[in-house]
Amino acid sequence: MKGYQIAVFFCFIVHPFLYTTAQDHRSKEFFDKGEIELHVGEFKEAIKYYSQAIQSFRNYKDAYFSRAKTFLLLQDSAKALKDFESLLKLDSNQARAHFYIGVMAYNASAFERSIQSFDRAIAANPNYALAYNYRASAYKELGLTAPAIDDYSRSIQLDPQVALLYFGRGKCYLELEDYQHAILDFDKAIELEPRKTIFRQFRAETNFLQGNYFQASQDIDMLQKLTEDPLPTYYHSLNAFCKAQNNNFEGAIESMNKVIQDEQDKPENYAERASYQARINAHQEALADYQKALSLDSDNVDYQIKIARIYFKLKNYPQTIKYVSTGILADGSQPELWYLRGTAYLAQNKKKEAKFDLGKAASLGFPAEEMSAEALKYAKKYFKSPN
Repeated sequence: MKGYQIAVFFCFIVHPFLYTTAQDHRSKEFFDKGEIELHVGEFKEAIKYYSQAIQSFRNYKDAYFSRAKTFLLLQDSAKALKDFESLLKLDSNQARAHFYIGVMAYNASAFERSIQSFDRAIAANPNYALAYNYRASAYKELGLTAPAIDDYSRSIQLDPQVALLYFGRGKCYLELEDYQHAILDFDKAIELEPRKTIFRQFRAETNFLQGNYFQASQDIDMLQKLTEDPLPTYYHSLNAFCKAQNNNFEGAIESMNKVIQDEQDKPENYAERASYQARINAHQEALADYQKALSLDSDNVDYQIKIARIYFKLKNYPQTIKYVSTGILADGSQPELWYLRGTAYLAQNKKKEAKFDLGKAASLGFPAEEMSAEALKYAKKYFKSPN
């Protein structure tokens, strides 16, 4: 009887140890219930079941991993890290645990530390595409563009249908000013996810830098169709320039209308729209815009010159002389001002004034070959008798 009591006592002592080191059906049941709760978004309930599974079986790797992920969903990084570290004590080659620790470090902007964890994840699983992706991003954050490109390329080999990988590598090429390769990567990203606006934004800007103005404008036009929100003013300004470079001045004016709607107090916006209007001979509209620009920046001689040029084209010589005279008072060193006023005087048959102004233009370096024959004749008269 005494021996039997000892045997029973020994059983009660060792059984808890066996119970927590050898998995039984109850620990699996707890784990499965936790997975169900996690799937339906009941995170606290999921943690309760994972904890029961671990209590039943201390070496339950999947339970530690799932509980850690659930803590992350609850934004409890400290408890998540503790579970990942517990998992790694059980199995140091758990690539998933190293990866998530790296992600937490990455999100905390501890990029060097995150790279160390991603290194371990990749050492445990050389085909871990997502680890290469994150390590590439960490390298990029540290300004290490070349290894970032290598990691993106490896990740693309492993998972070639992920648009973000091409986008990430494209941004690296963009930083290296390798616009051609950047555009190819942005092309592929857009092919895989054609409605992702940020891909088109980057391709538009890269095409602009490459001088592919037509393609840049196409992307910006498509961005306006893809998003219900208004585009940032910057893109309308970029689009106006690109359309003008392709001699689509009507389109450029339309884009500048949107810029001015957002930025009504910037004189350069009115001046830019005026320059496009002048190219399609919309002189009155151009004149109004240059005058608006001048009202916002009254000392700008360039605006005065452009207003004078338009009045000259309209054969309004008194107004031409008025604006040129103001410009000359502000800066009399520009030969074009003297030439413009001189030709306006000449058109009014004010020969004395014309002779002086045209001679002054010539003395300041206005090219003789750009003067009309009559203007050149009066300029020569100035040098013969400047008074």
